Amino acid sequence: MEAANARLAAFSRRVCVAAAVAVAAAAAAGVAMIRSGLQTVDAQAKLAQSLGTTVASIQTLERAGELAGVSMSGIEQATKDLTRRLSQAAAGTGPAADALDRLGLSANELIALPLDQRVGAINAAIESFVPVVAEGDAVAGQLYGEEGSIAMSRIDTATLRQATEDVLAFGVVVSEQDADQIERTNDAISRLGLIWRGLSNQLAVAAAPALKAVADAMAAVASRIGPLGIAIRGLFDNIGRLTTYAATFAAFLVGRWVAGMAAAALSVRGLATALVVLRGALIRTGIGALIVGAGELVYQFTRLVSGAGGFGDAPSDLHVHRSFAGPPPPLQGAVRNGPAFRQFFVIQAGWFHHHLLLHNSQRLQRDEGVKEKDRQVSVLRRSAQRSRCRAEPSMRPARGGESNRIGRYS
Repeated sequence: MEAANARLAAFSRRVCVAAAVAVAAAAAAGVAMIRSGLQTVDAQAKLAQSLGTTVASIQTLERAGELAGVSMSGIEQATKDLTRRLSQAAAGTGPAADALDRLGLSANELIALPLDQRVGAINAAIESFVPVVAEGDAVAGQLYGEEGSIAMSRIDTATLRQATEDVLAFGVVVSEQDADQIERTNDAISRLGLIWRGLSNQLAVAAAPALKAVADAMAAVASRIGPLGIAIRGLFDNIGRLTTYAATFAAFLVGRWVAGMAAAALSVRGLATALVVLRGALIRTGIGALIVGAGELVYQFTRLVSGAGGFGDAPSDLHVHRSFAGPPPPLQGAVRNGPAFRQFFVIQAGWFHHHLLLHNSQRLQRDEGVKEKDRQVSVLRRSAQRSRCRAEPSMRPARGGESNRIGRYS
């Protein structure tokens, strides 16, 4: 039950939020519609006053232009030319006088009609009295003007009649009293904009002295006799001196860098000298000489391997054989025929080869001495065994069991 109440409460909250959003959207849309309607009717009322007609006639012509595909700006221009030329024709002058005589219309009667009815009467007369299209266009040009006649010729009597029915059926027509009220309302709303405009103007007036003082102060600072101008002028006057200072500082830094590099080079050279001295000291000792020689041999052999192209090619270049039966002749050929940078390595290999022969000969001598001693010991043992065997018959007892036991041990 509590879960159902909780879900119902959550649903009601969502409904309230949705309703609030819908009301806000509807209010915003209503305000926009009202604002658009006020502006449209106000513009139509002002245009009707300038043309000496009613708001309803302007609304009818606007709807007729929508049906005929004519813009309201074209209708406005054509009706303004028509009103001016009808006024001239009423005075007996202007190009419209001849056209009205041909159509059998009176300028004063047309001026008294609303604008939509005025246009309808002229177009109906052109259709009736001027059947030729070209002549009808010429008459329309005398009344509406050359540009306006093209637009107004598309609004015939049938289009005007349909437009009148539409504006009456959908409540588009606004009476003169309502149009006046809308004008006054729109003027009042426009006065609200004057509030903000007046406030901004008053703020501008109040802030003008302070802004002028700030601008004057900044101009004084930036002028030639001001602090900023003096600083800029001093900078440009001493640009050569500042460049010299910068170059001197850069040279100082470069000098310190060069000195540091020189000290580092001297330190490295001192280290190399110390290593050479250490090598000489090690060579002067017996084990040190062996260590230095082995290290030198390994170093030269690695260089030989890198020069030969691989570890497997190095023995073939040195012609080193596993046989220790004497100095290998190929070594001498390698010294004679090998590249210059390998001769030293070959000499080192030969030196190592002969030292290995000496070491192996000493080891063989030691092994031969040990074997000779073992051979002599075995000979002595065999002699002692034979002597013991000869002495055993004289020491044999009379009983048979003891003789058997003595014979078993012999």
